[in-house]
Amino acid sequence: MLKELSALKMTTLNIVEFAQHFKVEMEKIVAKLPQYEKYNLIDQAIRASESIYSNKKDYEKLTTLQAFDHLNISLGSCAECMAIIDSCYSLSYITIEEFDTLNGIAESIYKELVHVLNRMKREETDYACC
Repeated sequence: MLKELSALKMTTLNIVEFAQHFKVEMEKIVAKLPQYEKYNLIDQAIRASESIYSNKKDYEKLTTLQAFDHLNISLGSCAECMAIIDSCYSLSYITIEEFDTLNGIAESIYKELVHVLNRMKREETDYACC
């Protein structure tokens, strides 16, 4: 599943699907971690990967300000997942292949979130924070 997912091209339309699959793959990876990581890497990885999905899902129904905030939270959670993936590799919990694949998927999600946020900034010239 990891290889098939990383081979797909990221689009705005399937970013939620990518995030959902990414969450499932992160859960599979952290299931292999030692039990003493339960309250460190495992719980954090599950929360961060869920946050990417849950904050992007249905954001179109929110006000512009709310959507911008939700997407920024997703962006931060995605960066957090990349740091967790890096830690897992550094601690020899995952292979280089697993690292490359998961990190590649996370980078694709991250880039698409940045793209959507930048488009929102351009389209909403009256957004006070930008």
